[in-house]
This record gives sequence, C-alpha cells and structure tokens, in this order.
Amino acid sequence: MLKLKYTILYSILLYFMSCSTDSTKFKEREFNKLRKPLVTTHIASYKELKTLINIEFTTSPKKQVILTHRLYDNEVQSILEEGISEDDLKEIKGASLFEQVKFGIMHPYVAINRHDLKRVNFLARRWRSMGIEGEIAFYDLSTIIKKNILTEGRTIAKEDMGEKGYFNTFNHICAQALLTSIFSEKLADFIADVHELKRPFLIDSNFTEEQIQDINEGVVDNYVDLINNEWGQELGKLLKQKYRIDNTTTWTAPLLADYLNDVQAYFSWTLNLRFKGIRPDNEDIILFAKKINKVKHELDRIEF
Repeated sequence: MLKLKYTILYSILLYFMSCSTDSTKFKEREFNKLRKPLVTTHIASYKELKTLINIEFTTSPKKQVILTHRLYDNEVQSILEEGISEDDLKEIKGASLFEQVKFGIMHPYVAINRHDLKRVNFLARRWRSMGIEGEIAFYDLSTIIKKNILTEGRTIAKEDMGEKGYFNTFNHICAQALLTSIFSEKLADFIADVHELKRPFLIDSNFTEEQIQDINEGVVDNYVDLINNEWGQELGKLLKQKYRIDNTTTWTAPLLADYLNDVQAYFSWTLNLRFKGIRPDNEDIILFAKKINKVKHELDRIEF
C-alpha cells in the first residue's frame, strides 16, 4: 500500500513537472499556424523525404531549389539560391580594404547589416573574449531542451536522442526563432541560407549517390534543416508578438525562460514529447540573457 502511495505521488510529480509551463505556453489553438517540424532520424531515404516535402529545381534567374512543406492548410517554403556562403563571409574578413569594399558593393545586404551579422556570430558561438564567464551559445540552449525531455513511461528510440535526432531539430528551430524575435525574419533567413550554401550541391539536382544515401550528412539532412529553419522563423514571429520584443527589449532570465518554455510547448504539441519546465534561475539561462543584452546593446564595447 505504501509503495502504491509513493508511485501515485511520483506520477503526480511528473505530471506537474511536464505541465510546469502552463502559465506561459501557448494553447494549441495559438499554434494553429505552425505544424510538425521534420526529424532526420524519422526519414529513411531521399525518396521518403520527397513524399513529405515538394522539391523543385530551377535555373532562372539563378540556380535554386524550392522546398515546400505543406500540412493541411499551412505551409512553409524555403528558397535556396546560389550566392554567398558562410565560407565567403569568413574569407572576406581577412581580405584587403579594397576587396571588402568591392564585396560590400556586390552584396549590399551584407554591408548594410554587417553589425547585426557580427552580433549573430557572437550569439551563435562561444567567445571567451566577450568577458562573460561560462559562455553560452544556441547549441547550449538546445542541449537544455533535449535534457528536459521526460522519458518516464515511454520509449524513445536511441537514434532520436542522438545528434541527428530531436536535438538537431531543436537546434535549428530554437536558433531561428530567437534570431527572428531578436532581429528579423529576413536576417534569420539570410543566416540560414549562407550556412547551407557551404554545400552548393543542395541547389543542384545532379546529386551523387553518396549525397543521396548519406542520410545524416547528405541532401536529406540538409533539406530537413532548411524546412525546420522556416518553422523556427514562424515560431519566432509568434513569440516576438506575444512578448512584444523589439530593438529596445532588455532580455531577463525570466523572459528567456518563458520564451524557451513556449518553444518546448511547441515541440510538445507537434512531436508528442513531454518536458520539464525551464526555470529562470538556471545559470545557463541567466548567462545567455546577459549575452543577448551585451551583443544587442553594447556592440561598441565588444572586442572583435
């Protein structure tokens, strides 16, 4: 009898842990413009991927691939076209002033938004030079979300808990949502595209057999990432409106915790997962909130 009592109490505790963000998360009807993201480990082949998303290749006016993910009456579309990549942005940093000016003329969006691109670069990576002890990046936030999955009473496949499973989906959606909320959808989309253009084969329909068969590193995984980036941007627009986030917003640990609990609520609804809530006294949450404020409002004081 005593054992049964403790079992019941434990079950109740787990229930409240999984529902601990009810006061801040969206109700299902508020997610009605969002649908289920993709998970690489749930897709067995490129052929199966093409049953989930429409893939169209064009060459005019530029070589591009158009990915459309439609569920019921909702859809997102990712258009990846030939252009500058993340590697090009890295190379131009060490180029001569003449080459940098020339690059800026050829790519005006980069020149106009160069400061925000630097800010994003710092948010996405760990930089000890920023003077924040215990540096935190987007990767660490996704790690928190993954660790918060409640597995009690259910079986989750080992591969789903690996790097290319839920974590990869969390990472793309969480980062793109935050970039959209903190900056803009256009900047978030630009960052996503230049990252994927490190792999120019993505806009070319003439894949090698290896690129097709390699689920974790080939076209399947990369196209999954591109679609999830779009869902992340849609989520970021919703949360930006909910929390009235703009350029003047000061990010606090409670704000970031509430925001990420809503991200978890989205994953709970779409992926049928349960999570324990993220608390504002979590050290990583406190540090990342400080980091957002530092890169957003103190750019001139950051040592590049």
